[in-house]
Amino acid sequence: MKYIINNNIKYHEDRSELVVLNDNIPPVALTATLNRLLSALVRNNNLVLSRNTLLMQVWEAHGQVASGNNLNNTISILRKIFASLGEEDIIVTLPRQGFMFTAATLETADSLAADLPATELPNDMAQTLPVVSPRFARLKGVALSTLVLLAAVSGAWAWSDLGYSPIKTRSVGKIGSCDVQFITSYHKVGSGQVDLTHLKELLAQKNDIKCTEPATLFFYDTLSLMPNAAGRFRTSYFYYCPEKQVSSSQVQCENFYENKDL
Repeated sequence: MKYIINNNIKYHEDRSELVVLNDNIPPVALTATLNRLLSALVRNNNLVLSRNTLLMQVWEAHGQVASGNNLNNTISILRKIFASLGEEDIIVTLPRQGFMFTAATLETADSLAADLPATELPNDMAQTLPVVSPRFARLKGVALSTLVLLAAVSGAWAWSDLGYSPIKTRSVGKIGSCDVQFITSYHKVGSGQVDLTHLKELLAQKNDIKCTEPATLFFYDTLSLMPNAAGRFRTSYFYYCPEKQVSSSQVQCENFYENKDL
C-alpha cells in the first residue's frame, strides 16, 4: 500500500521507504522494524495504540524480543526521520495510553499505481525557483540514511533486523574519556575535518553526559563533510555508548539529534 502523508511524504509500505514529494533527495529506506511500527501507526491514523499492542504487533509477532526500550528507541528514530522530512511532532505520546500518528491528511493508493504526475510550472515561475545542487541533495539524503543506519548502534536488537554491514567509522580524537568515532559509511573524511568543537557543544546540552568514564561517541555531522555549505542546513547526531554498561547490557546507547539552518 502507498500512503500520501500531509501531501508531503509518500510512504511505500511494501518497499519500506519514505519519499519527499517536493524535494530532490533519495528515498529513505526503513528497517523491517521501523517499517512495521510505522505501518501500524499509519493504518491507525488519529487512533491511540497502546504500548502493549505495538510491542505485540511489531516485535513479539515476529519472534523478536519486546521491551519498552526497543519501542522508545524506534519511536524516537521515526520522529527524527519525519522531522528531517518536514513533519514535526506527527507522532504523539499520550501518557499512560500509548502513541498516535496524527497526519492531517492521509491518502491511500495501490503501490503499483503510477507515481503522481509532475506539475509543469510556467516559465516565469520556474525561473524563480532555487537550484539545488545534486551534491547537496545527495548529502541531505545520506544524512537521513545515516540516521536509519545509526539505529544499529543503539542496541543489539537492531543488528539482525537491519541486514546491513557494520557501520564504518574513523577515530578522530578523544573528548575526556570518550573515544570519538566519526561515521564514514558514506564518506571519507580526515580527522582534521571533523568539527569536534561542535560535538562538545552538543554534549554540553546533555547534562548527564560528562565523558568521565570510558565510552564511545559515534558522531555524524554534515558540515564536517561539506564545510562550505553556507546558507544551507546542518544535521548532526551522536550516540553515547558507555563501555561498561553497554557491554553488560545494562543500558543501550543514548542518542542526540540536531537539525538547524546555517
